[in-house]
Amino acid sequence: ATVSKDYFSPVFQGPATKQQVSLAINVAWGEEELPALLSILKQYGVKATFFFDGAWVKKFPEMVRRIAADGHEIANHGLYHGHPTRMSKEELRRLVLENDRLLAEVIGGEPAKLFAPPYGEFNDQVVAVAAELGFRTIMWTIDTIDWQRPAPEVIIRRVVEKLKPGAIILMHPTVPTVQAL
Repeated sequence: ATVSKDYFSPVFQGPATKQQVSLAINVAWGEEELPALLSILKQYGVKATFFFDGAWVKKFPEMVRRIAADGHEIANHGLYHGHPTRMSKEELRRLVLENDRLLAEVIGGEPAKLFAPPYGEFNDQVVAVAAELGFRTIMWTIDTIDWQRPAPEVIIRRVVEKLKPGAIILMHPTVPTVQAL
């Protein structure tokens, strides 16, 4: 893909032209909840984008392959869950590229050129390094804050109150997230 100037700005929402939203599921833990989560997505014919942390991928490659086989988009959450805004350009390149290579090896194909920075941390350097490597930096429109494990009703309310076409909904594999779905 050709890197355009758009790549140098983080993406907070998708196109508002269709009545659609995106589910962005960051995975650095929560493997116990993934089977139930995947089953619900399959039941409703929903495809999500899963952003994987490389350290987790090394522990659960078969789970990544299963998610890819289910037709979900496989994307990059960094080689490890470090703080991108504190990293040098060299370390940022490694964070993105080594995880991209790891994901490609695990799924036997090309992962999406999408990068969700760990902790949602970004600055101009983080976005520029990702862009130079051919990656869009993906943020979110709606944060479920599900990693704090609120009641499912709280997750649902957070989403429904801000729901609009093109919204990117950030989630993690937690018990209340599965209940909310």
